Amino acid sequence: MKSIIVFLLTVTAVCVTAKTIPFRSGEILAAEFSRTRPAISDWSKHLFSPDTANYYAAVTVKIAAGRKISIYDYALAVKGVNFPCVAIRAAGGKFEYTQKALSSNKNNVYTLLFFIRDTALNGNMEQADLISLLPPAIYSPVSFNMTNRNYGAFTAADAIKKDGNF
Repeated sequence: MKSIIVFLLTVTAVCVTAKTIPFRSGEILAAEFSRTRPAISDWSKHLFSPDTANYYAAVTVKIAAGRKISIYDYALAVKGVNFPCVAIRAAGGKFEYTQKALSSNKNNVYTLLFFIRDTALNGNMEQADLISLLPPAIYSPVSFNMTNRNYGAFTAADAIKKDGNF
């Protein structure tokens, strides 16, 4: 019993001081939302419609060595509504609609972009969950707080601290 209490206190201390949030493919470094739509290269309007979005969410992640990530791997849940990832950007790059998986070998910091409908938010988007869409489904959603950028642009990936912005 004593070792369980020590373990729980250690985990709590690490969580309180952590500036990144672990998730299935690595660590979440930052999460923001804005009313300003970012530019997206190679956009295919037939798959996702930006016209239905009132907010745009960006989740910057550091991918663990040997891992890959694509727009099909994760969804963002806000107030119980899931929104698919629509584009991705590598650190220093622009958002791009691509169907290929990006590897951590070249650049292990990526930002996932999501279109969010205002009806799901009711004007409030303080917390969200990153949900793995990959099997097996044993991975729990990862909860985190979102930073409100209002009408400002998302923080550039190279401006996000290596140890996270949480």
